[in-house]
Amino acid sequence: MSVYIPVNVEAPTPSLKKSATLNYSFSESHTGSLQDNPDVSEYLNLLKSVDINELEIVFSGLQDTQTIETIDISVEGVGTIAAITNVTTSNLVHSPEISDALLSQVAAKLYSTKQITITVSGSTNEAPMTFNVKTNIGAHFTASPL
Repeated sequence: MSVYIPVNVEAPTPSLKKSATLNYSFSESHTGSLQDNPDVSEYLNLLKSVDINELEIVFSGLQDTQTIETIDISVEGVGTIAAITNVTTSNLVHSPEISDALLSQVAAKLYSTKQITITVSGSTNEAPMTFNVKTNIGAHFTASPL
């Protein structure tokens, strides 16, 4: 299962100037539903369990001079599950270490609601800029027999 989040970092108003300590902040959310996943959708009523064993974050759309200084990946109802720093064009794929307890909470949320809302928030070194965050969730679904 994947959740794709386009991010737009807005430029500050003309009256504001960036200082050495000011970052450009962003926050975007997107909901991914099992109903939209063709591999799982027809079995939703038979779903017995969901296990999540990994999470991969893939960034795209960054230019050579752009850096995502910090980015937190949060799941609604669970909280922040990962924090990544200094994403550039040279390190666009991340597999953050996430505790089994947090992965179990995410799986429980996905099982109970059949969807998951992911929020990415953080700061960048410049604005305006646009980039994409794709969250690949390594999940195993168990369903009752037909």
